[in-house]
Amino acid sequence: MKQLFLVCMFLTCLYIADAQTSGNRVNLKYKITKKKVQELKDKNFLIKSKSQPNKKHFEVGNIDIGYFKCIISFRDGVLNIDPYALADSRTTTGITFTDPYWDSCTIKNGDTVCFINANTRNDLFIDLNRSRVGNRTKSITLPYETFIIGINNISIKFRPKVRDYNDSLYTPNVVGSNINLGLSFGYSFGWTKFSHRSNPNFSVTPSVSLGFSAISLSREPLKRKVSVVTQPGNFVLSPAATLIFARNDVGLIFAYGMDMMFGKNASAWAYQKKGWFGIGIAAGLKL
Repeated sequence: MKQLFLVCMFLTCLYIADAQTSGNRVNLKYKITKKKVQELKDKNFLIKSKSQPNKKHFEVGNIDIGYFKCIISFRDGVLNIDPYALADSRTTTGITFTDPYWDSCTIKNGDTVCFINANTRNDLFIDLNRSRVGNRTKSITLPYETFIIGINNISIKFRPKVRDYNDSLYTPNVVGSNINLGLSFGYSFGWTKFSHRSNPNFSVTPSVSLGFSAISLSREPLKRKVSVVTQPGNFVLSPAATLIFARNDVGLIFAYGMDMMFGKNASAWAYQKKGWFGIGIAAGLKL
């Protein structure tokens, strides 16, 4: 019952964390390419400036590899874009008044269109709000990549078959009675779907994990006979390679790892350093 209570508390904490952070996410690092800007423009999603409404919209410059990296904050149906890295090196050093990127604006079909550069005012935004109740909900999807540190609980492990000191065969089994809390570190590939109502994230994260648990040998298969009647649970480290599929900051984790037990008679454990497959839940903190 104590273990079940701890798992329930873990799930509750993840749910609360997800609910508190899903409404207004910040500090995700997006890479917006020239192609993506064109896709948004084709759907009438324009990057504009709050202080320069006379300029129709902003685009990525006409260079071979056009993109900019940015942080996006979301509030009241508006995406506030904060660029921090531009692909064209001239936008950071060596710009002159005669360079076309200095005042990178041109006239297209009677509208003033500007290229984003180091001199662009840092008040860019995309408005997703509907002008009328009957209008369709506007939404756009933007990709991001980021490092993630997370916590996880691999609650189910599929273990291989083993034999004990009596040559009794333990067939492959599913273990789900122990608490296996762990830390993971990985690189996440994700995308955010923005609308005026919400901005859910979806991601795939390859990572490595280190789990922690305690196992009592009195209920485990042993390679040799030892006295474990009064022996307390031994400490177990569980390194693993993991893959996390997440919505917002909570997801499913799939792992392959092994258990390394420490303590008295640890070497007698039949699963010592044996591989296993695992499934659990994870929560991540984006860096």
